[in-house]
Amino acid sequence: MSTGIRSARARRANPWARRHLDALADLETGWAEAATGDGLVHADLRADNLLLTPDRVVVVDWPWACVASPWFDLLAMLPSVRMQGGPAPEDIFDAHPVARGADPDAVTATIAAVTGFFIRQSCRPAPPGLPTLRPFQAAQGQAALDWLRVRTGWS
Repeated sequence: MSTGIRSARARRANPWARRHLDALADLETGWAEAATGDGLVHADLRADNLLLTPDRVVVVDWPWACVASPWFDLLAMLPSVRMQGGPAPEDIFDAHPVARGADPDAVTATIAAVTGFFIRQSCRPAPPGLPTLRPFQAAQGQAALDWLRVRTGWS
């Protein structure tokens, strides 16, 4: 996920990210170790990967499944929740039981990496047949960047 925060479009698009570019890039370098854990995670949770039945939620589309910190899926999904009109990610994450006891520095490093991933991906050409993917990722990137700004407290 690294190098996303350094993308040319990110530097042009967001003055806050541009001001803190070196610190953000340094922050994101520790994400892989920070997200290490023993939980099976989906690694691509968002609304279109969830099926709601009358009595449960079924998670589908698992090509990115891996082992990571149990809070990783929650963290990675929250920018999507926010960009679709949901509450602020920091309000959900901090109150969720799966995030209880999470190392704050590890969480912040992982948010930086997720932000960089979404921003970097949004700058790529659209894959054939998926013209809305890059704008979706750009919106996720902006929501994640807003969360990162709150999380770091940097002005």
